[in-house]
Amino acid sequence: MSNVVRLNGRLSRRAQSSNGLSSSALGLTSVLGQMNLIQRASKEYLEEEIQLLARSSARTLQIIGQIKDDEIRARLSVHADRIQELVELASRRVAQL
Repeated sequence: MSNVVRLNGRLSRRAQSSNGLSSSALGLTSVLGQMNLIQRASKEYLEEEIQLLARSSARTLQIIGQIKDDEIRARLSVHADRIQELVELASRRVAQL
């Protein structure tokens, strides 16, 4: 004798409706979870990129500091300072995400 149990293949309308809602809820939960994962990954990516920009900006300021021509060094420093301000602003905004 086998131990197979046969269940009625038909579900009541209430069971079908409930099952459909559960399936929809699970699907929605899955999508929301994926969106959260993407958002966290995007934030981490942005943070890494901003760190690279900050290091590049700091190195650029070091290089500019070695320029002997005072006028050129001053003009480039103004631009480099502005870039550094923008990198800091971007960093603060990403931290708020």
